[in-house]
Amino acid sequence: MAAIAKLHVLLTEKMGRETTHILSDYMDEKIQREMKLLATKEDITYLKEDIADLKEKIVDVNVKIADVKVDILKWTFGLFFTLMLAIIGLYFKQ
Repeated sequence: MAAIAKLHVLLTEKMGRETTHILSDYMDEKIQREMKLLATKEDITYLKEDIADLKEKIVDVNVKIADVKVDILKWTFGLFFTLMLAIIGLYFKQ
């Protein structure tokens, strides 16, 4: 607090009392605006909950992707097997 008092005295001597008060008021307003932008513990708690929900959703999406991969493999092998039977059947038909 002593440093702020020294700064106020020095600014008053160099720039005058009115200018020092205007500058001081501006700095106070600026600090208040910046303080409103900072995250509170409550904000961080909400963010942690949101992150946990997103992690659960990512796990669900990964499971769905794995299921789709299995389905694609089943259809690929089924169609490949059917195509091979058709080719073999056409080969022996001649």
